[in-house]
Amino acid sequence: MLIIISGPTGVGKSFCLERFCARGFHTIIPFTTRPPRPSESEGVHYYFRSDSELRELSGNFANGYWARPLGDGHHYGYPGEVDTLCDTADKYIIQACSEIALDVKARNPRAHLIFLDYSTDAAMAKRIRERFGPAEQVLDARLKHATRERQCKHKYDLALESDNPEDLARKLSDVITSQMIARRAPLAAGASGLLTDRDILASFDSPTALVYGGDTEAIKKRIHGWSVDLTLAKRYYRVRSPRIFRRVFDLADGHQAEMVKRFKECFAEDNQPILLRRNEFILGFTSEKVLIPNDTICLLSGRTSYARLGISVDFSQNILQPGHDAPIPLQIKNNLPYPIVIYPHIRVAQAGFMRMSSPVATPYSRYSAAKYSHELDDHRTRYYDDDVYKTIRAKRTVRSRVDWDYTLNVLLALFGWFVVAAFGLELVPALEAWRHFAGLIKVYSLLIAIPIATVRTIRFFISK
Repeated sequence: MLIIISGPTGVGKSFCLERFCARGFHTIIPFTTRPPRPSESEGVHYYFRSDSELRELSGNFANGYWARPLGDGHHYGYPGEVDTLCDTADKYIIQACSEIALDVKARNPRAHLIFLDYSTDAAMAKRIRERFGPAEQVLDARLKHATRERQCKHKYDLALESDNPEDLARKLSDVITSQMIARRAPLAAGASGLLTDRDILASFDSPTALVYGGDTEAIKKRIHGWSVDLTLAKRYYRVRSPRIFRRVFDLADGHQAEMVKRFKECFAEDNQPILLRRNEFILGFTSEKVLIPNDTICLLSGRTSYARLGISVDFSQNILQPGHDAPIPLQIKNNLPYPIVIYPHIRVAQAGFMRMSSPVATPYSRYSAAKYSHELDDHRTRYYDDDVYKTIRAKRTVRSRVDWDYTLNVLLALFGWFVVAAFGLELVPALEAWRHFAGLIKVYSLLIAIPIATVRTIRFFISK
């Protein structure tokens, strides 16, 4: 399978290419006769060859696909290897100018051509200036190239427009996942039902695997029955310890900075332990990302091996909807009466997939109210974006209060230590001069602690 993306300079072709290669796609490196830029590397961005070397390699440009798209005398292109990519089971994506892309399509009708374009000319001019500087000659050459490319736009299988490369990558992902070139797993076309291990394995031969991220072969080995095991990522969020005077957390006061303050981002290296104290909760994530097509849902469950041990691995939702493309959040809690240690890369959850009778009209990735798109890197809660909290903030009259139960307990412990310290001062002969001071500490500490203990006891029985 071969996908070829084209478009004007700076529109985001390389950005999209990197995104899809990270998801299991392959690519081949093009050749060029122009010299490398400071940010470019041999064999990574291009194979840089002299004109004579490239002529010898290509049989004087008779073999393969070659063009001079910028009119500056420099050749760009690919060898004849491109012709073998359409019939392979592997997924390939390359970028090429329109002349090369259309030549490949003429010889290989099963190649898929997608044109990426800016929404506005102003954004295009701005991006070119940012990349190549203010020289009008360079800008003019690039704009002429863009005009020539756009004249071929109607010949492509699909054209996508956006001034934001990330938005283009998302649109391209949606198209490949749900519309143009998705190959169905062995489940019969139009049929609904649970996908088996063979169906899940077959998705790795389609443009978008259901599970990706990390070692593909290792993921395949964790597929069994009708599910695939998912592992714990290195990154997680731990609830910060409260201060002495802890306030009640009013959800109406929530915002991004508040979540950053309350949930500390942590990283555990390979084989480095993650300590969970008794009854402690952490927010973890799967190492793998789950990409759900528009006609499929994902069913999630924890592993009974940890449930039988007293470790809860829960999910914000047990069913993920079509259009999800991100790691899965895991609420991990230690229900045991003593601390435990867990580790990254352990198998903590499993995912199954069910195909629906037809694709949804609006997948999650296109839902206007979606708060957890695959582009977000901060996985802490964003509940405060719900419209209902705007109404609550405007109408509420009572603000958040102090958590008196916790505060009274801390004060009792504090004054208890004062009394213990006072007794210690009286027992040390060398501190004879401090005995009177120690006696005052005991008296005043008890005078303060007794009312606090009385109030705390009353609150305890009232709460029961």
